[in-house]
Amino acid sequence: MNIFVIGCGRWGSLITWYLDHIGHHVTLYGRQSSPRMQSFLATRQNDLLTLPDSVGLTTDLRDVEQAETVIISIGSQSLRSLLAETPMQALRSKTVVLCMKGLEMGTGERLSVIAGSLLHESNTVAVWLGPGHVQEFYRGIPNCMVIDSENADVKQEAVDALVDWYYASTYRVPMGTAEADKAIAGWLNQNTGGLLSEETGNIRTDGNDLLRLYNTIYYKSGWQDAFKSSQTKQDTFTAANGAKQKTEFMHRTESGSYRKGDGYTAAPRSLNYGRMVFVLPDEGVTPESLLQRQGFLAGLTGDYNAAELVWSVPKFDVKSSTGLNEALRSLGVTDAFDMAEADFTPLTDNGAFLSSAMQAARVKIDEEGVEAAAYTEIVCADSAMMEVPPTVEMDLDRPFLFVIFDNNNVPLFVGTVNTMA
Repeated sequence: MNIFVIGCGRWGSLITWYLDHIGHHVTLYGRQSSPRMQSFLATRQNDLLTLPDSVGLTTDLRDVEQAETVIISIGSQSLRSLLAETPMQALRSKTVVLCMKGLEMGTGERLSVIAGSLLHESNTVAVWLGPGHVQEFYRGIPNCMVIDSENADVKQEAVDALVDWYYASTYRVPMGTAEADKAIAGWLNQNTGGLLSEETGNIRTDGNDLLRLYNTIYYKSGWQDAFKSSQTKQDTFTAANGAKQKTEFMHRTESGSYRKGDGYTAAPRSLNYGRMVFVLPDEGVTPESLLQRQGFLAGLTGDYNAAELVWSVPKFDVKSSTGLNEALRSLGVTDAFDMAEADFTPLTDNGAFLSSAMQAARVKIDEEGVEAAAYTEIVCADSAMMEVPPTVEMDLDRPFLFVIFDNNNVPLFVGTVNTMA
């Protein structure tokens, strides 16, 4: 398929890279004045990826006429001016996919309405919402999305294409049946390494469910320097409720780095992909209070000081299943839960509202490394002189928290360990 991508930012360039990767003929368009486009023209690179020679690069919008499908990934407030340009006005019988969010300021119009009013009637407009970060696709992490079009045939065609492009899956099954429950649990187990099979086994769809959206993440990586099993010994962990619990602690002394913050000490351990930062609160400070601080996670990506680290880390396997309804409401997502106020018309012509949202997660560590998985469910119902580094003891024998960062400083998992029970 000949595809023309308009927009050379991180999202547009990722779309271009992946469509070429799976065998399509792709041309990326950017304005001559764009520094990002100039970078691609000079080096074929940005800070995320390198475009192969098979990808066409152009600053001439008239080249859009050669495409079968046009994907637009620009700022939503620039859509009207783009579509008013002569080459876009001349488009006939194309599928135009809008890959951006929001409403037009001033008019309050949806982007699909703007496109439908400005493009020739022979063109078909589709919109997709989601999925997540471009880094996830670059690593092949499964994800989900919603796509809609007034043309039902194009909608299905676009869904099929996007499923292929972005590691997603779609299932059409009658809700409220064992078939639906099994299909959802099977997909989730496959994409979370089976770590959450107990939780997925409890999924029960309802006949009133219009659709269910699932997003997964699975992570498994070994330590760059593994703990030695011979150094693992039983010791005492003091739980948040004061209970003394016997558990196995892994031990290692190594050169590393630490950060002394307000009320905590943090130190990272390198993994083959990313790192795990352990945060030990000071006595009297809880892990939860640290997580509530503005900018706390961002602070953990800052500067660290060299140290000789004496590790004492309990082996743990923690899991949680959390309802997100109240959290979403506290963030201002209220109308979506209200049957009378919810408006999902870009998604479905049926009356629909958000009935529930939840997340399940599990993280476990041992001498070899870390394995973690999570899924989210959304249900819609119809240099100076070198100093001698200090010795820092990371004795995690009381409640602590951890963060798993990828190589781009994106926090993949955040959790607290309050008990070994």
